[in-house]
Amino acid sequence: MSQKSAIERKIRGLLAKAADQEGTPEGDAFQAKAFELMAHYGVEESQVNGDESSQLIAESISLGGAHTPMQFRLLSSISEALSCTIVGTGNGRKITKVTIFGRRRHVERVMMLFTILNPQMATGATKAAKTANNPWGETTAVLKRSWMRGFIYSIGQRLKNIEKTVVEEATAQGTGTEISLVDDLRAAEEMAEKEHPDRKTLTTRARYDAELVQKGSDSAENTDIGQTRINKQPVALTA
Repeated sequence: MSQKSAIERKIRGLLAKAADQEGTPEGDAFQAKAFELMAHYGVEESQVNGDESSQLIAESISLGGAHTPMQFRLLSSISEALSCTIVGTGNGRKITKVTIFGRRRHVERVMMLFTILNPQMATGATKAAKTANNPWGETTAVLKRSWMRGFIYSIGQRLKNIEKTVVEEATAQGTGTEISLVDDLRAAEEMAEKEHPDRKTLTTRARYDAELVQKGSDSAENTDIGQTRINKQPVALTA
């Protein structure tokens, strides 16, 4: 079994345990451990396979099923935390294809995490919608979308914080490999701009239920849910 396959198996197992114990300190600990393992894998790749892992690449994936805009958001949140950027093809209601731009070691980690977390997000949203307190009589789609929004926020914040901490520790230890997440993200954005100079930001409006956003966010702090209905953030798409 390759190192990449072994890492993916461990991360998948940890995140499965986190999902089973969602909303508990144990669940948070399993998720944090998975993200920390992923961050260390990125650092090790930069040290062992520096030139190859630092290549700028673009990988495309297809989105399908329900809630593709939220799948896009999850992929965007993971990508931003791991120094990548994405461009989607579609519109505010249906996004069919997404291209991830970034250094190879980052793009591979983005794709690995997304394939694990995307089905978990769908399952979690379905469970939450079935048991939700719904005084406003919102549709199931609104309830699911709301839970997903909170989930995506929490994932992005935790992953970003852990990634930053692990890279700072590696730099402080004098590993001999200079790692700059800011530079990596800038390089990814420049590549995306070159490949898709016509891309534009599309803003749409959608309703969210504040309680489900909070539940999806789990232990994330400072989520902007001041109103029962909140607007969808701009989504970067190709024309």
